[in-house]
Amino acid sequence: MTGELIKSRKADHLRICLEERIAPDHCYWDDVRLMHNAMPEINLDDIDMSEVKEWTPIGNAVAAIATTYSQPTSGKAFSGKFDGGRHTIKNFKVTFNITQVNSHCGFFGTLAPGAEVKNLIFDESCSVTVNADAKCCCGVVAGYAFGAELSNITTRAAFSVKANSRKANSNTDPGLVYSGCVVGALYSGKGSTSLLERCINEGSMSFSNSDGSKVQSYKGYTIGGVVGFMDNGDSSNRIVVTECTNTASISPDACRSGGIIATASNHI
Repeated sequence: MTGELIKSRKADHLRICLEERIAPDHCYWDDVRLMHNAMPEINLDDIDMSEVKEWTPIGNAVAAIATTYSQPTSGKAFSGKFDGGRHTIKNFKVTFNITQVNSHCGFFGTLAPGAEVKNLIFDESCSVTVNADAKCCCGVVAGYAFGAELSNITTRAAFSVKANSRKANSNTDPGLVYSGCVVGALYSGKGSTSLLERCINEGSMSFSNSDGSKVQSYKGYTIGGVVGFMDNGDSSNRIVVTECTNTASISPDACRSGGIIATASNHI
């Protein structure tokens, strides 16, 4: 069977499990567990998160930001495939208070090599606020992604980042906050390729530092309309960004900012 036919069959299986009851006293969907890489997670309805007061990112992990991927020191990165079916997430209103170095935040925290997130909409009822007292990557959709693909994603959420350079920096561990309305930082390295395709931001974004200063150099603060920071450690691979747009203005108090990409480093 072709890939599209297989995908259609899997979606049919999910629909039947969700909608059909074999017996009036038991729903067999309760007996089904989805395993990563066995079949893609497919959302069949819009998601209203108005009852969610606190959010733990999918792929909640403490992961070093580097051009060579290493396993998280704690937690587990998301390595599966998430297909939102172009449905809408509503009322995703969260505040992340980051005190742990390399603890990344968003709807997804850390995306591992091979992860895919696509066909997802965050509407204007959503908002993400980040209070960063330690270096991290943050975004509405994902914080840190390495060797991952994000495609066909639209966010209209208000995105606000407040950093504290006095806590996020030290002489031995330079602080940084990479922030983007879709993804904070997108990395790639040997044996991996990252893709950002047809990702759109229409939500407001702002960045401020608690003491009013700006951390200089690439190890500073960035905010981008789509992605904050990109880096690739292998010249044989590429980070591909295509058909991405941002229609919102930026209110930055950051070292680097950009309408789509704030900073692009090697082999993009």
